[in-house]
Amino acid sequence: MIISSARLLNLLIATPDFLTHLSTILKRGGKIKVLSNELDTDITNKFNFINSLKLDGIIEYKCSNQIDRFNELVVLCDSKSMIRLNLDISSKQTVYFSSEQSAIAVQEILFEKYWNEVKSLEITNN
Repeated sequence: MIISSARLLNLLIATPDFLTHLSTILKRGGKIKVLSNELDTDITNKFNFINSLKLDGIIEYKCSNQIDRFNELVVLCDSKSMIRLNLDISSKQTVYFSSEQSAIAVQEILFEKYWNEVKSLEITNN
């Protein structure tokens, strides 16, 4: 699970081999959920291309304006570890890694809360 501002998500995707690593996770049957504060066309196209490869898993990419106030990127891995990158107003980056279960649980709860809100709105609007 990834929750991120679009700006930080673009920086992450631009890093060498990031999309290759995502593809490797999908080949193993992994499921990747990405929640951002806006849907970026370039990111959408990259994820759609990876999904078109028909690997064993998929990337789901959703948008929630509820996370606008967060200028961070959080990656949660199998409820075992997380990495969090914060970007302050002066563009100073702070990176935090944790395998502490309570910190991971809080981030997972936040992710699922916003993810479920987006899914509910999709159902309501259809």
